[in-house]
Amino acid sequence: MSTEAIARDPETQVFALSRALYDEMVEAGKFEGQHVELLEGVLVEMAPQGVEQWNTTRLLGSELAHELRVRFGRRYAVGQQGPIGASDGSEPEPDVIVIDQTTRRQGQHPTWSPLIVEVAQTSLTKDLLHKPLIYARADVTDYWVIDLVARRTVVHRLPTAEGYLDVEAHPFDQTLEVMGIPIRIADFMD
Repeated sequence: MSTEAIARDPETQVFALSRALYDEMVEAGKFEGQHVELLEGVLVEMAPQGVEQWNTTRLLGSELAHELRVRFGRRYAVGQQGPIGASDGSEPEPDVIVIDQTTRRQGQHPTWSPLIVEVAQTSLTKDLLHKPLIYARADVTDYWVIDLVARRTVVHRLPTAEGYLDVEAHPFDQTLEVMGIPIRIADFMD
């Protein structure tokens, strides 16, 4: 019986993992050598990054960090493949996260972000189907999925408890704007 079948079996009691317990397990080295993230109480394996995904993440993160520093000083930082404490049961690790240093508590993962970006090739279902609700409930202002397969950026805005009210797909050569910064995803492609 597969894990998915067990989770759907109405006669089987399944316990969700809390973010606090997950963090304790991470600190204790329980996932050493494994790349996982916590989504809605479930440990989800993260796919390894291909060259295009890694380069896009690296270049976009670097450019965002530079532009945010120029516009806002040290108020914002940019993290790559770092966790966000989105809820009691979710701690995803987006490819790029903008961190507002004024809202972050020392010694804790950020719990809010004005911008999260996932660069997706093999994780499209997870990034377009499961993560939008998690990020919307965490009140993430802008959630972007850079879809390397369809060569588009899916921009999610106006978060609510039920998801994002505004979702639009844009070609890579279109200039988008976030936090007053113009971004053309095509500029970050190899």
